[in-house]
Amino acid sequence: MGYEYINVTSCLATGIALTAATVIVVSLRLGVAGHKANRFRDAGFSKHLDDFFCLLALLPTIGVSTVMIYGAAKGIIGGHNGPSNVEGWINSTTPELVILEKCVYMIFIMQPLAIGFTKLAFLFLYRRIFTWPSFQWTSLVFVILTVAFTIAFFIGFIFDCRLNFAANWGSLASIAENCPFGFEATIAFTVLDAFFDLCILLLPLPWIWRLQMPTIRKIQLCGVFLLGGFAVASAVVRMVICIKQNTPSAALDQQYIMGMPTYDITGITSHGLFWTVVETNVALIACCLLKIRPVFSISGLGSIMVSMGSFLQKVGSSMGTHNSKSASSGSGQFSKISVATIGSKPNSRANYYRSAMKDPTGSDISLVEMGNHVQCNSRNESSIQEEEQS
Repeated sequence: MGYEYINVTSCLATGIALTAATVIVVSLRLGVAGHKANRFRDAGFSKHLDDFFCLLALLPTIGVSTVMIYGAAKGIIGGHNGPSNVEGWINSTTPELVILEKCVYMIFIMQPLAIGFTKLAFLFLYRRIFTWPSFQWTSLVFVILTVAFTIAFFIGFIFDCRLNFAANWGSLASIAENCPFGFEATIAFTVLDAFFDLCILLLPLPWIWRLQMPTIRKIQLCGVFLLGGFAVASAVVRMVICIKQNTPSAALDQQYIMGMPTYDITGITSHGLFWTVVETNVALIACCLLKIRPVFSISGLGSIMVSMGSFLQKVGSSMGTHNSKSASSGSGQFSKISVATIGSKPNSRANYYRSAMKDPTGSDISLVEMGNHVQCNSRNESSIQEEEQS
């Protein structure tokens, strides 16, 4: 009844397709970061925290997808229970349900890491672009809240049944009895997740609107930053499904949940797992879209991919070291990634390219530092490219 799109085949295909797309997009993002780091001599680890958290998020995201692919390959995730145990479904279990609950447990452990690291990648990207003190303090609050959110639910899901780990794959009644962190906490997690996603999505908009640029430019720039809306949409869908699933005790008074009979534990649970995989992958892909636009320039693709290896090596070697030049390079209202100097001619072409970089959105809008306030300087991209070629 409207939910037939989630089955074994769709779970298997979606898991494989999203995993491949996520790996490709994150690789391209690292390639772009490597290209810029080599070109602007900017390989300091502290300046690539957003890329680092994207890489960290990739690992549990792949893990979440792999578990769903495994469960679908077994014919369990995306499957359905028959009406053989209509009366005692809440107190009974089967070998197939044990495998399903083990998959649920592994996905629930990894999802706070995947989602939390992706949120941090968004936040540190914004912190690189907007260096107003007010934004830095506001975004720092969200960084702290995101770290607390990630740690709390990661530990909570691991020890939701205290040290009785086997209780996680018992009957639903057993889980409700032995795992106090269980079903209600899952609903709370999805609600907080969607709320934080929405807050992070809207976070840079007030500061963008303060820029001294034409209104149409502000709208265009807001549109670029709203690419993260894909992540919010998937989080909201998962939240709605999780709320509809409710708790087993509440389901005793219902005949159907999301168009499926209440005894169809496998089918109902599969919907939550499916949208968990969609959200973790789509969020990470959306986080990378802002930075991989240069890849769509055919001339830049080759050099970007070549640069990725050397960039990772430089970032690795710079971890744990202190860059003494960082204080002088980030003193303005906008960081180096988005600052263009005006009013004077640079001493050399090399210094020009180190001090003037096109903004990370790939548009022809440059954010310009002028004393204690920020203005917008609209430059012609073609003229910049001609300078680079000459």
